[in-house]
Amino acid sequence: MIRLAGVYRSFGPQQALLGVSFTLHRGEVLGLVGHRWAGKTTVLRLIAAALPPSGGSIEVVDEEIDPARDGRSFKSRLGFAPADPALYPFLTGNDTLKLVGTLHQLDADVAARRIGRYAGTFGLQGVLDQPTHTYSRGMRRKLSLIVSILHDPLYWLIDEPTEALDAAALRALKELVEEQKRDGRAVLVATRKLGHARAFCDRFVILREGRVVFDGDPESLRRTIGAEPQSLDEVYEALA
Repeated sequence: MIRLAGVYRSFGPQQALLGVSFTLHRGEVLGLVGHRWAGKTTVLRLIAAALPPSGGSIEVVDEEIDPARDGRSFKSRLGFAPADPALYPFLTGNDTLKLVGTLHQLDADVAARRIGRYAGTFGLQGVLDQPTHTYSRGMRRKLSLIVSILHDPLYWLIDEPTEALDAAALRALKELVEEQKRDGRAVLVATRKLGHARAFCDRFVILREGRVVFDGDPESLRRTIGAEPQSLDEVYEALA
C-alpha cells in the first residue's frame, strides 16, 4: 500500500495541498475526485516522486518493494499516465513503446507481446508506424496509457482517465482497470467528474482546495450527505 500522512505542498506562496492523508491499497481502484486546482495532479506527481512534499510523509509498505534499499525499486513498479501526455514527436508509436520497454529492461519478446496486446486493446495497430506528431489528441492519450502500463506496474496512476478518449477506448480502459484490480494491483484515478469516479472506483477521496473532505465508498457518501449526489458541486455543498 501507499500511505500519505499529513502531506503539504506549496509552490512559492501558493498552498496546493494542506495536510492530505489517505491510503491506497492493493486490489482496489481509488478515485481522487475534485475540481480543477483541488490538488489532484499534485498528489499524483508526489506519489510518482516527480515532486517532493513540503511536509508530511508518503510511505510505501509492500513486500514486493523495498524503496528504503533502492528508491528506483518503487519507481519501476509504478505507472503514471498524465492527463497531458508528453511524447517524442518524431518517434513512431512503435519506437516509443520499444524505448519504454528498453528503459524498463523488458525482454524484447515480452515487450513485443505487450505492445501488440495493448495496441489492439486501444485500436492503435494501424498507426504505430507513424510519428507521434501526426497523432490526434485521442491517439496520443491512448499511447500514453500504454506507455504507463507496458512494464506491468503494481501501482497505476491515471490522471483524468476520460480525457480525449472515445466510448470504445473508455470501455477498454475500464476493463483494463478491472483486470488490474483482479490481479491484486492498485489503481488511483484522478478525475473531476463524479459520475466517472462511480463507474471506475470502489472508493473516493474527495479533495477541495487542497484538503480531503471525504474518504469512503459511494454508499458511505450517500449516507453522509443523505442523498444521491449527481455532481461534485452538490457534494461540496452538502459536506460544507
